[in-house]
Amino acid sequence: MSIEVQRRRGSNTEHANFTGAPGEMTYNTDTKALHAHDGLTQYGIPQKQLVSVLDFGAGKPGVSDDAAFQTAMNMANVGILVPAHPRGGQYRLVGGVDVPAGKKVYSLDKAEILVDPVADYLGAFRCTGDGARFYGLKLTGNGVATAVSGSTGSGNAAAIRGDSVHNIEVVGCEFGDFVLSQIDQGVIGFYRSQGIKVHANTFLERNEGGTDVNLAYSVGAAMVTGNYSVSGTDKFCYISSVGSDTIHADSEIADTAHHIISGNIYLKWGGKGRATSGRHGIVVHYNGGVSYAIITDNILANGARHGIYLRGSNVVGAATGTDIVRGNIVRYFGGGENQSSYWGYNSGIKIETTNGAIIDGNRVEKSGYYPDGTLRGPVKAAGIDMVRACRNVRVCNNHVEGCSGGGIMIAPTVSVTEGDYNVDTLAIVGNTSRNNGEVQINVSNRSGGGVKIGRFSIEGNTVEGSQAERFLMVIQNPNGAGNSDFVVRVAGNTFIGAYNDGAGVEQVGLAMGDAGIQLADVFGNEFHNLWNGSAVRNISHQGRPEAAWPAPDYTAHRDVGEIYRFRRNTFKDCYHSFAPQGTSTGQLSFIEPCNVLINCDIPVKTEYSMAFNQLYYGTVIGKNATGETIIELSMDAAPTAAQQFHVGDRVKNNAPAAGGASGWVCTTAGTPGTWKEYGTIAA
Repeated sequence: MSIEVQRRRGSNTEHANFTGAPGEMTYNTDTKALHAHDGLTQYGIPQKQLVSVLDFGAGKPGVSDDAAFQTAMNMANVGILVPAHPRGGQYRLVGGVDVPAGKKVYSLDKAEILVDPVADYLGAFRCTGDGARFYGLKLTGNGVATAVSGSTGSGNAAAIRGDSVHNIEVVGCEFGDFVLSQIDQGVIGFYRSQGIKVHANTFLERNEGGTDVNLAYSVGAAMVTGNYSVSGTDKFCYISSVGSDTIHADSEIADTAHHIISGNIYLKWGGKGRATSGRHGIVVHYNGGVSYAIITDNILANGARHGIYLRGSNVVGAATGTDIVRGNIVRYFGGGENQSSYWGYNSGIKIETTNGAIIDGNRVEKSGYYPDGTLRGPVKAAGIDMVRACRNVRVCNNHVEGCSGGGIMIAPTVSVTEGDYNVDTLAIVGNTSRNNGEVQINVSNRSGGGVKIGRFSIEGNTVEGSQAERFLMVIQNPNGAGNSDFVVRVAGNTFIGAYNDGAGVEQVGLAMGDAGIQLADVFGNEFHNLWNGSAVRNISHQGRPEAAWPAPDYTAHRDVGEIYRFRRNTFKDCYHSFAPQGTSTGQLSFIEPCNVLINCDIPVKTEYSMAFNQLYYGTVIGKNATGETIIELSMDAAPTAAQQFHVGDRVKNNAPAAGGASGWVCTTAGTPGTWKEYGTIAA
């Protein structure tokens, strides 16, 4: 018969007061675990990977559970287990628990923990080292406004928090009834940290104030994925690699702040009729470096400010990596339709100062609210809004509809140095923008001196407006000459209006003009059912409020090659196909013969300020020896108007006769310069 060997044994309380010899093993008669001893550590090292908080007295009536949780955490070699409450109630934390490096907090039963803080509250679970994990917890606030201790930007949060800790996971947890007294506090919050994973958590409708996931400031490499929130918090997710717009001196991650925010659902508590608490959906803010933000496949609804707000450096042109905002659904942000209050110039998706971004495949509806439904004047609201400075950006395949401020707006607002550009290498491609305020797509310089727009293209978009929406697409610089050198291609777009025999507003499909457009090539577009298919002008249409716009500037822009070309476009059921109006001396509007006009009442509208307009049928034929743009026109005689011409410009004779000239060529530049006949026709 074998010999029975019994190890030294004792209760859990006896182990807590026992230090064993090195190599000694003892048996815990309460927890049924073996404890390994090293001669130094009181209680020893339990060989169970997870230690139950029940083993240390949690769940007793009339007593808070902080001490039991903390003792279990200190004794565990891997982490603690929070099983179902022994009496079916709630565990209660009043001061919180420190979670050391590498420790885990598990609940397999979604055991509920009431967070019922007292003074100097620092959060329910505080990560004090790297590698902490939280799985399956159910944390419930007490429904009372709570001021979480800690200064702004110290990772202060009511439920789970950390400062200067890395590689943290919060997975499958549930949070409710947290009422935060400050918007810079979070339910979950980390500061000066990287490698933060927040996945598949639920934020309940009873949360208010602060932010669900607050990763500010100086946080990098964050993953916020698959969460569901019907919270009443100020924001769903706020990620920042900067503090107060400056990189922290002690931050090693601000320049490499790569973030993934994907597959989340945020439905602001109270629906679209309640905009008294929640503001932003997702905010990512960083300051330069090679930062990347990937914001994809989220569903966001019912906030009073921006749905997605991506803010880069305050420094124009600072590298920001390639940000991707793709496949998101944003509804009822920026006040939205039927919201109870107007919160300012807010948009469905707002991009501010980025150098490299892809805004692709998003659907934005009923956002970008503005009370009077107008986009005119300084920067207001839109479905998709890009301000300050945006370079190397593609806005493609988005659907924007029903946004009362406007559809897609590019409006730089920060001065740059000479030779620099706020907006450059911009492509607006394949979008659908319909029934949005007064403008469906708008690219404009709206801030005056120092703001400059460079190269961009608008191609393959569909823009559609109801009778109340005056402009479908606007490209302009309303702040006078010298601010911008637009080089723009408008090609393959479809403009669909709601013309009804002149009733209502005089709707314009494409409106371009004002100082600064160097070359505009309008090619292969379709214009349907509009009062004015396209308009080239200096000071917009008649009847506009003069106070809202600067005075006209009639300087000669031909010196910088300011040319408008209209070719191979189709106009159908438009009252006016072309409406040049108030165009300044020096601008050239080319309406080439290859445009197609179908059922259009008046091909060219010439009733506005034609004394300032030089409208020609012709083409650009190249550059002369000094690099100036030269043109070929069709006219009845050599030019006589005070229009700047260059050496090499040509005019074909529209009324050729035997013995006359085939045309005229400019031999001396001027206004109109010196013109000589060429090509004598035989008698």
